[in-house]
Amino acid sequence: MESRQRFLPKALAAEVRRLPWRVLGFSLVGIAAAIWLALISWSYGDPSPSYATTSQPHNWLGHRGASVADAMMQAFGLASPFLVFPISVFGFRISGGHIPSRPRLRLAYWAAAALLVPAFFAMFPTPKTWVLDTGLGGIAGDFAAALVAKATAAIAPSLLWPLFGLVLLPAGGWCLLRACGLNSKVLPAAFQLGGEAPAKGKGKAKAKEEPLIDKAAAWAKRVSQQGGGALAAFAHPGDYWLARVREETPAPAPSPAPAKAPRKPAPKAVEPSAFSDWGSRPSPSLGGSETRRVDAEPDGLFEDVRIEPFFGVRRSPSSSAGATANGMSDDDSEPVSPIRRLTGKAMETALNGAHKIMETGTAAAAAVKRQKPLIYVKAANDEPALRTDDDVLEHFTSALPPLSLLSSPPVASERPGAHDPMLMQRASGLMGVLGDFGVKGKMSGIYPGPVITLFELEPARGTKSSRVVGLADDIARSMSAVSARVAVVPGRDAIGIELPNAKREMVSLRGIIESNAFQDSQAALPLALGKSIGGEPIVVDLARMPHLLIAGTTGSGKSVGINTMILSLLYRLPPSQCNFIMIDPKMLELSVYDGIPHLLAPVVTDPKKAVAALKWTVKEMNTRYEKMSKLGVRNITSYNSRVAAAQLRGQPLKRVIQTGFDPDTDEPIEEEEIFDPVPMTYIVVVIDEMADLMMVAGKDIEFAVQRLSQMARAAGIHLIMATQRPSVDVVTGTIKANFPSRISFQVTSKIDSRTIIGEQGAEQLLGAGDMLYMAAGGRIIRAHGPFVSDEEVEHVAAHLKAQGFPNYRDDILEDPDAEDEAPRKGGGGGDSGDLYASAVDIVLKDRKPTTSYLQRRLGIGYNRAASLIERMEQEGIVGAPGRTGRREILIEERNRAS
Repeated sequence: MESRQRFLPKALAAEVRRLPWRVLGFSLVGIAAAIWLALISWSYGDPSPSYATTSQPHNWLGHRGASVADAMMQAFGLASPFLVFPISVFGFRISGGHIPSRPRLRLAYWAAAALLVPAFFAMFPTPKTWVLDTGLGGIAGDFAAALVAKATAAIAPSLLWPLFGLVLLPAGGWCLLRACGLNSKVLPAAFQLGGEAPAKGKGKAKAKEEPLIDKAAAWAKRVSQQGGGALAAFAHPGDYWLARVREETPAPAPSPAPAKAPRKPAPKAVEPSAFSDWGSRPSPSLGGSETRRVDAEPDGLFEDVRIEPFFGVRRSPSSSAGATANGMSDDDSEPVSPIRRLTGKAMETALNGAHKIMETGTAAAAAVKRQKPLIYVKAANDEPALRTDDDVLEHFTSALPPLSLLSSPPVASERPGAHDPMLMQRASGLMGVLGDFGVKGKMSGIYPGPVITLFELEPARGTKSSRVVGLADDIARSMSAVSARVAVVPGRDAIGIELPNAKREMVSLRGIIESNAFQDSQAALPLALGKSIGGEPIVVDLARMPHLLIAGTTGSGKSVGINTMILSLLYRLPPSQCNFIMIDPKMLELSVYDGIPHLLAPVVTDPKKAVAALKWTVKEMNTRYEKMSKLGVRNITSYNSRVAAAQLRGQPLKRVIQTGFDPDTDEPIEEEEIFDPVPMTYIVVVIDEMADLMMVAGKDIEFAVQRLSQMARAAGIHLIMATQRPSVDVVTGTIKANFPSRISFQVTSKIDSRTIIGEQGAEQLLGAGDMLYMAAGGRIIRAHGPFVSDEEVEHVAAHLKAQGFPNYRDDILEDPDAEDEAPRKGGGGGDSGDLYASAVDIVLKDRKPTTSYLQRRLGIGYNRAASLIERMEQEGIVGAPGRTGRREILIEERNRAS
């Protein structure tokens, strides 16, 4: 120690030790100020991890400020500015070079305040102007309020919540002050600008009337008397608070120590904090330097700690010697007063609860996973962005809808394990039922899920699977279940028996979109089908299916399933990557999407226009194949990659073509063709009711669907067709052959089940989203579709409509055979002459002047056959329809008359 003082003065050494703390303090003050500025200028529409948009942020600190403010508001709500206050005060203090004490205790106070203050705001009802999905207290407030609601579930909460609000406000404020380190001595000094603090009980009026110049003179006099020691307190503005605390605390009178008393070893010294806890510094004794304990503490919980002052005061050698004899060090400015602090073991035990609170709050915040930014918009100085075919995104901001538009998934109850006593009892009862019907075997596994429980049975040797499968209805009756499905487990020597649970869990679309299975999926067109019987999310790729056929009765969840598939694509792909053509003959289910920027045409409700839309899709498929052939690629992915690479280079694509031969030399003539292609988007054609279209124009619809299902995969065009009548006249053999991926919701009969998935079992489903999914290859799995309400669909559609408007293609709904539909007068050549002549011959020969008969005989659409009959009526070949709708042939009567 002596040698160190020779080379480095003690004051300079102290400043060197305090320098890192000063840097940290200024940094914390700057961070707190930045957070405050970000919170003041926070706007919900700014780009952030929870809201992807290309608009410029309104936040004063730019993109980073918007992200920080959004995180604070999502986590703590209106309590965010109050929670930043301890950080600024703590940084303001240590920037003066004061090493803090009890940082863990203050962190515990701050963690408690981070729950209490948001909980206070969460007690208030959320106003309509509140834009966040959480309450006024953010995630932390909702978590704390949920704990309070759970604790008071047996008591009327409406009577107790105002009381809880009154308790939470002072408790949260007290924890904030303790986190700042403010105590009863620091607070009065912190808000006084000069002069001595008025004594308690007297001198208050005099101090109040004392002019400001007298206060300044008194202050200067104290500075001169202290020999510059107090000047050190003003090296940083925050030091004056501490100086006032020291001045207001009277020093104990020194008493001479006994001459031969053995000197006790000094207790362990720690760096003190003037912002100590209330009551942590003992009251000064009027009679001596000993400190008395006000309250008795249990042994082993507290230990004596010697407090060293923050800043030294010069003193004379005589006073220094006297101070040392009374327990003062050489550079102390006041007597060493031991305080009581928790021992290490006790401190660890005391902070255990606070750490648990912090961990619980962190887990609650992590439960609401932030939506990953799925669309990355390049800045102007970055590489050029891709252009689209028809400039669909002319007025679109490329913002995916936020997850807050969907309802939060319900809190799932704890699912019983495979060895749960109730499940074991149910398995034992199932084995008894099977034994009654002569089926022997053993139960090899029990797999509980959110909706059903799978019991795996290993039948005895010689037991036919078909015999067990045929007992499904008997098993359901004997087990008092709504239904039971029995099927062979693929790849296992076992038979699966699926029984519904007593309490069914609801599957949420938001929960699946937030899951890693969806967020980390590399699928080009991801569809959130639902959850498996074990509760795992199921996400499939429509681009690899490549088309999907859906069947189900009314109320089975078919329309909700279509909405979840559409929302899955809308939450993943912007209009620059995916477009829709929606056909809804029922005019109910898909009309809510009319006007979103992803549409290429308005939602089609007229069956005649549906035929035109499908014909345009076939034409678009052929056009895309021509474009891909020019580049020599085989699918849309390779085409877009080639185009993107050319745009990044800034060079057009070229190819050499042969235009003929030179007549003189017979050598081929080649020319260089230069073209500038643009990327192609995926097109998803959604048909909600196939049966209605097949009734109106079956041949035209089937032909277009067959062409698209056979060839459109490589062109990036995919079909999602749904029907509530999966009969053979709707789901024809041609359609089934080109739709290897199918979904069957609950159907009415085994015949319909065999029609859609090739085997029975769909008639035993539970409805309300319960489905059987047959992937390409014939493997069938059971899934539970997510539920999405009409309000959620409307919110998402309204959000997309607010982002921009679509750029419709006018030629999609224009039927190339429209002239055939209008009746022609005077034998106009609207229809081809050969076709009309053939129609007249058929009518006169077969004596059947009906539209459906001509449609079947000529293999044409309903509209064209109807126009032929109307032309015959105008030319007098057939008469007008009678009461029963039958027409008479008039040409014979006319010939006889002539």
